[in-house]
Amino acid sequence: MSTAQQQAEALAAGLYAHQVEGIAFLLGRQRAILADDMGLGKTRQSVLAMRQARPEGPYLVVCPAAVKINWAREIEMVLPTAKIAIVGPAPAP
Repeated sequence: MSTAQQQAEALAAGLYAHQVEGIAFLLGRQRAILADDMGLGKTRQSVLAMRQARPEGPYLVVCPAAVKINWAREIEMVLPTAKIAIVGPAPAP
């Protein structure tokens, strides 16, 4: 079993098997694209992998405006003490 797989399995509480596999995939590479279908938990997997790979942070997430709040919510769930700043144009009134 690879180190990435062992690290991913240590984070497995409450995750599906495909999410653990996705985290192991991310941890086993310097750069990666997690291209699962919509709704399979890519955001959570990414946040967990970021935290495991570099616990001290900082992290930068570049994403479409439509999912900025979702990213913030997922980060807050995984890293409750994180300081989150959402930047970009203000939402339309």
